[in-house]
Amino acid sequence: MSEQMEENKEETAYHEAGHAVMGCVRERYPLSVSIVGDGKGVVGRTDFEDDLPPSVFRHFDQSETKKKYIRTRVLIEVAGTIAHDIKYPGRAHDEGDANDDRSARQFVTEGVHFEDDRDAYLASARQEAEDLLKKNWPLVEKVATALLERRELSRTELLEILAA
Repeated sequence: MSEQMEENKEETAYHEAGHAVMGCVRERYPLSVSIVGDGKGVVGRTDFEDDLPPSVFRHFDQSETKKKYIRTRVLIEVAGTIAHDIKYPGRAHDEGDANDDRSARQFVTEGVHFEDDRDAYLASARQEAEDLLKKNWPLVEKVATALLERRELSRTELLEILAA
């Protein structure tokens, strides 16, 4: 593998580790994490159990359960880019970052009460995600290293790595 491809794999590993660790910190444990490309442009993936799409949330009340769920989903979405930026400051954002941002914005738009300032919500979520990732950076390093060695991790493997 060329040096450029290896560097991209390392960047992808940190990005996906950010999503995975944030999921674990927020007790939404990923099913799997991978840095194996799909041949269609996706170079990494962190999969979680399926649940309701963001569009149904506008029909729910403003319960604490809903608020916590939305916050968790937004934190997970932004965590990949933030981990990537922590490891590689000043880097140019790519399509993966843009996709994560769109997803986070969709959760904010659909799930945050219309009277709240959505941009402020997203900014505070990004800051919270950065703080949580920095606090748990050794776990991000462990997961990224394991991804570089194995390319894919199941939930069981991920939890074993985090517990070690």
